[in-house]
Amino acid sequence: MTNPLDIKITYDRERVADIVNAMLDDPDKLGIYPTTRCFDKLEDLIGYVRTEAIAYAWTEACSQYDKGMDPRNFEIPLLVEKSIADLNPERK
Repeated sequence: MTNPLDIKITYDRERVADIVNAMLDDPDKLGIYPTTRCFDKLEDLIGYVRTEAIAYAWTEACSQYDKGMDPRNFEIPLLVEKSIADLNPERK
């Protein structure tokens, strides 16, 4: 079992936790949680993250081109690793 103190808090985890916590903090009078609103916000977050990733990849390609490099020669696994580190940093 994972020790809760060993969990790394990343930017993505922080954003998801904010959405889920807002849902759990706001049950209606019957104690029913607003799951539809939560799902809508999570779906919006996924769309935002996809857009952010595409913009990141485009910016990275343009940056490499500006430096005289050919972005087609950039290894995809390296780009994925770099984008995860830059877009989803661990929180301190």
